[in-house]
Amino acid sequence: MESIKTTFEFGNILAVRENGMSGVSVTYTLFESDFQIDSRFIYSIRLVTCSEQGTHAVSACDICRERAEALRLLDLLADGMVTSCTLFDILDDIL
Repeated sequence: MESIKTTFEFGNILAVRENGMSGVSVTYTLFESDFQIDSRFIYSIRLVTCSEQGTHAVSACDICRERAEALRLLDLLADGMVTSCTLFDILDDIL
């Protein structure tokens, strides 16, 4: 049986992706709320960027309300190696 890690702030962890290059690694975590609004879950994402300069984490809450779209966004961010310092600019462009 698979266990689901949770965090009180965002809900259940739905997926985690990691990417890295040139001394920078980024962990992308997609969360699904543990409650529904209008019969839909809320999806949020957290990025943690680690480099020689240190660790920087940011979160974007309520990025969408559809699971397939949330997973697509996670893949776009991870495949494009979006870092925590550019997350909100990229989300503005995508959404």
